[in-house]
Amino acid sequence: MRFNRVGDTIVEVMVAIAVSGALLGAAYYTVSHAMANNLASQEHTVALGIAQSQVERIASLEAPTTDPAVVKQIYSNANTNIHCFDTTANSGGTTNVFDFPIGGTNGVTTLSVTTPLTSFPDQCKDIAGIYRAGFQYFPNASDVTKSYFKVLVFWPNPSGGTDSSVTFTYQLPDPSMP
Repeated sequence: MRFNRVGDTIVEVMVAIAVSGALLGAAYYTVSHAMANNLASQEHTVALGIAQSQVERIASLEAPTTDPAVVKQIYSNANTNIHCFDTTANSGGTTNVFDFPIGGTNGVTTLSVTTPLTSFPDQCKDIAGIYRAGFQYFPNASDVTKSYFKVLVFWPNPSGGTDSSVTFTYQLPDPSMP
């Protein structure tokens, strides 16, 4: 007795569904991770731009048009204050620097990648309110050419956990060089 085979058996259908499900699951995993990596890359790129902007503003402090009080504020509070360029002030083109003391109520002892994002005051956040930037001056009394600034930019990690950060170090130019 021969049976006419017109369709697929239930086993063949179940195997096809299982294979399709595994392929769709792998595709979903790949796409979701690619999107998360893309978002992380975009945020890192924005943070690099903010850090570069901070370094350029620090470098411009040596310009003759800079208010000497701002320069003194930064250099005289070395190793005791973390600074940021005040983003809340309507400065009309002038540079306003906001200081927050190290070891103050925020518990920050030095600017590092472990400095919590919540330690940064509102004056240190970007326009969107996501990124916070700060810088600290580290003088070298015996050799000014070895003095440097450390710039850090922090933002919340979209995946949760530890805040993301970018660090730049800017060494002051040698004043004897033209």
